[in-house]
Amino acid sequence: MELSATNVESQWLGASTENTGSYAPSTTPMGGKGPQKLREIPQSVTVITDQRLQDQQLRNMDQVMNQMTGVTRKEAWAKNTYVSRGFEINDVRYEGGATSSMLDSSRYEDLAQFDSVGLLRGADGLYGAGEPGGVINFSYKRPLAQPQVKTLTSAGSWDNYRGEFDVTGPLAMDGRLRGRYVGVLEDKHNFVDYDHKKRNLNYVSFEFDASDDTLLFFGASHQRDDLNGMRNTLGRFSDGSDLGLSRSTNLTTPWSWNDIENTTVFARLDQQLSDNWKAVANVRHNINRNAQNVVELENPIDPATGTGGSWWNNQHDFKTTNTTLDLNLQGSFDAFGHMHDLTVGVDGSKLKSRGGSYWNFLYDDLIFSPTLPDRFPTAGHLMLLCRQWLPAEPGLRTGTERRSAARAASGVGLYLQRQREQAQRRCPLQHSYPAPPVQTVDRLPLPAPAGTEPWRRGDRPERAQRIGHRGAFGR
Repeated sequence: MELSATNVESQWLGASTENTGSYAPSTTPMGGKGPQKLREIPQSVTVITDQRLQDQQLRNMDQVMNQMTGVTRKEAWAKNTYVSRGFEINDVRYEGGATSSMLDSSRYEDLAQFDSVGLLRGADGLYGAGEPGGVINFSYKRPLAQPQVKTLTSAGSWDNYRGEFDVTGPLAMDGRLRGRYVGVLEDKHNFVDYDHKKRNLNYVSFEFDASDDTLLFFGASHQRDDLNGMRNTLGRFSDGSDLGLSRSTNLTTPWSWNDIENTTVFARLDQQLSDNWKAVANVRHNINRNAQNVVELENPIDPATGTGGSWWNNQHDFKTTNTTLDLNLQGSFDAFGHMHDLTVGVDGSKLKSRGGSYWNFLYDDLIFSPTLPDRFPTAGHLMLLCRQWLPAEPGLRTGTERRSAARAASGVGLYLQRQREQAQRRCPLQHSYPAPPVQTVDRLPLPAPAGTEPWRRGDRPERAQRIGHRGAFGR
C-alpha cells in the first residue's frame, strides 16, 4: 500500500493580526518595545485583534473598551472615561511608541484604520506610563504585499448608515513600495431626540523597503466628527427620585453642536543592524480641534412645583497638539552561559493646548413643558481668549468675566530592559514624567450689567470644578 504525499502548511501569527482569523496575536509590543509573546509579559494584557473587531463590529473606542477584560466605562456629560483596577486609564501609545495622554483625539478614533487595540492593565512605569489604570496601544493597519480590496456597508435602526472602503497592495519598485487607503463615511441618528452624528475618515499609509535591512512605515489620517443635538444627561428631582421622562428625552436643542477634527502624521523606521540587533525610531504628531456650542436644561427639580430647571449655554474652542518620539535599540547576546535580551532607548512627549471655555445662564424653565432656546450666537475666535478678551458679538450677552487657559507639558526619559531566558529584570535609568502644567489666566473685571444674576455656588459645584468658570449673564 502506497500513501500519497501529505503537505502540511501553517501560518505564523505575527504582530499584525489581519487575515489570520485569530482572536489572539502571536506577539505584541505591549510591555516592551519589541515583539513579545503574551505568555512572556509579566502583566495582564488584552489584545482585540482585527478578526474580533470585524466579527463584533467594534467601530469606536466605547465599543472596544466595553469588550476589554477588567474595564468599566463611565459615561459622562461631555466624554466617557475608562476605569481599570479602580483608576482611570489616561495613557495611550501608537505602534508601541512613546506614551501620551488620552485626549479627545484618542477617545474618538475610528477603529477602521487600526489592525488591533491592546490594553496593559496596571502601571507600565519603565516606559513612561506610570498611571496605575493601564495603557492602551493602537496598531495601525499596514500595507500588504498582495492586492486586496475590502468594502463594508451597513444600515441599522434610527437611520444608522456606514460605509468603509479599504484598498492595499504594491505600488512600485517590484513591490518594495506598498500603500494602503482606508475611507469611512458614517451618518447616524439615535433613539434620543435630536441626536445626529456624521463622521468622515481618510487614512493613508506606505511601507518602503529601502534595503534588505531597512523598513520605513509612514502615513497620515484625518477624521472629522460633526455631532448635532448632542446627547445630554437627564436630571433628577431634588429628593433624588426619577423624573419619569421618556428614554428619548434630550434636554438640549436640535441646533446644539460639537465639532471634532483630528489630523495625524506618523513614521516608523526599523533598521536591522545584524541578525540579533535592530534600531527603531518612532515619531507621531497629532493636531486636535474641539469646538462646541450647546445648551442644556439642568439643576434639581422641585417635586411639588416642577420648577428649578435652568437653561445654560456652554461654548468652547480648543486646539491641542501632541508630539511623541521614541528611539530604541533592541537585541540579544550570549554571556555567562545564558542568552540575554536587551532594550535601551529614550522617548519624549510634548503636549500643547490652547483655547477658551465659558458658560452662559439663559433663563429658568419648566422641565416638563420646556421652551427651547433660540439659536445662541457662537462667540467668534474663542482661541483668542488666551491673549485678549473678545468683543461682544451682536446678540451675545456681556458677562462679568471670562476665563481662558493655555497649558503645556513635556517629558523625556531613558529606559533599559534586560531579560535572561524566562527571568526578566527591568532597570529604569530615569523615569519619564510630565512637567507640571503651566496655566495662564486672563481676567478682565467688568461692571455687572443691570439685571444680571450672580453665579450661585450651590448649583452644581462639580460642573464649576470641571469647566473652571461659570459666567453670570443677563437675562
